[in-house]
Amino acid sequence: MHEISATLGNCIAYELYILSKFYFLLRDLSSNQLVGTIERNIQNLGSLLVLKLAGNRLSGTIPSELGLISLSEIVLVDNNIEGTIPSTLGLVDTLNILDLNTNTLDGTMPGKICAMSLSTLTADCKDNTAGVVCPCYTKCF
Repeated sequence: MHEISATLGNCIAYELYILSKFYFLLRDLSSNQLVGTIERNIQNLGSLLVLKLAGNRLSGTIPSELGLISLSEIVLVDNNIEGTIPSTLGLVDTLNILDLNTNTLDGTMPGKICAMSLSTLTADCKDNTAGVVCPCYTKCF
C-alpha cells in the first residue's frame, strides 16, 4: 500500500473517495506517512466501512461528519490530531472499534460514545496537563 502514499496529499478525503471507488471496504492506510487533515467532506464516502489511518502525520481535528458514515472501525492512533472528540461518533450504531490514543485530544468523552457497546475504546487519558476525561475506556494510555 506504500505506493499510494505519494498521491495522498492534504486533501485526504478526496483521495479516500477515489480509493473507495476501487475498494468497497477500504484497506488499511496505516503507516503511509500521510500528511494533512481529515476533511469534513469525508461524509461523501458512504460506502466506507473501515477507516484505519494510524501511524501517519495527520493533524487538525476529527470532523463531526465522520459520525454520518456507517463505519465499523475508526482507528486514528499515533497522529497529531487535536481538539475534542465529536459527539456525532456516538450516532454510528455500526461502530465496534474507536481507537484514538497517541494524539493530542482533550475534553470529555461524549456520553453517547460511552453508552455504546464498543469492543475497543481507547484514547489518551487525562492527567494533570492533557488528555481526555472518560470513565468508559476499554484501555487507557
